[in-house]
Amino acid sequence: MKRFLVKVLIIVAILLIPLYIADYLLTKDYRSRNYYPFSTWTDLVKGQLNSDLWILGSSRAWVQYNPKIFENTLNVSSYNLGCNAQFLFLDLQCYEIAKAYNPKPKYILLDIAWPSLTMEEAPISLYFYMPYIYKRQFRSIIKDNNTISSAYIYIPCYRYLSEKASDICYKNDRSPEYRGYKAKDCNWIALELNSVDSVKYSCEPEAIALLESFFQECKNDTISVILIHSPMYYEGFEKIQNNDKMLNLFQNIANRNNVPFLDYTKDPICYDTMNFYNAMHLNAHGADLFSTKLAHDLDSLGLIPARK
Repeated sequence: MKRFLVKVLIIVAILLIPLYIADYLLTKDYRSRNYYPFSTWTDLVKGQLNSDLWILGSSRAWVQYNPKIFENTLNVSSYNLGCNAQFLFLDLQCYEIAKAYNPKPKYILLDIAWPSLTMEEAPISLYFYMPYIYKRQFRSIIKDNNTISSAYIYIPCYRYLSEKASDICYKNDRSPEYRGYKAKDCNWIALELNSVDSVKYSCEPEAIALLESFFQECKNDTISVILIHSPMYYEGFEKIQNNDKMLNLFQNIANRNNVPFLDYTKDPICYDTMNFYNAMHLNAHGADLFSTKLAHDLDSLGLIPARK
């Protein structure tokens, strides 16, 4: 029996050692890639954000807030941590990971919109974690993600194979980034807007509690948070059921937590398709217009005074 167990262990080792070597090489390769999300997340876990202003949110943060404009206008170092295809739970988890590896910022811009107050997790989130799963501090923060299996964590190479479709998707878009920001130099496409009759915003008490806990955590860390609803194309915004109720909810949450709320849903930017590539996202031209306007508003309102 003992001899049999030894043989089994030897066979397992022979099988696993090449997998661990391949896993090591893949991890090293992915961490060195210069396109999203790895260019951003490698900066994050290496403690290389080096910024006083962090931008958080979903893809609407990722493609709509240009750090270079905040740096030039406000003279404040900035980094965009927007997470493509993610909801509030993972947006704030990204903040926890960033804080674990980097000096805390002085300011946070948190983009919020109609799907924000849910506890959903988009499946693509696992793709972000692939090269970093063996970092103990990183893994301790994401341990409560329901979509992460033991196989993803412990079986070498499994996560790279299971996320192959997402990998192909991101490899097809290697356009340049600047400190996490992804400029989308695209023209307006009406197909998505025309295919939707209405959208219902969601509101879950657990998500509101998570947001308010984040506000309190930032207050304890003396970090100023500004809550922002960035521009949406007006016809898309009008398809959100009870959009006034949604904005009132955001305002009430902000008031309750002494957090400024800036609403750009009626801004002139919202009425020109030249500024958008779809109803929810500004293109590069629109993002520069919005980032410039927001930077000047942050200064004039005294929320982030421009440094001389």
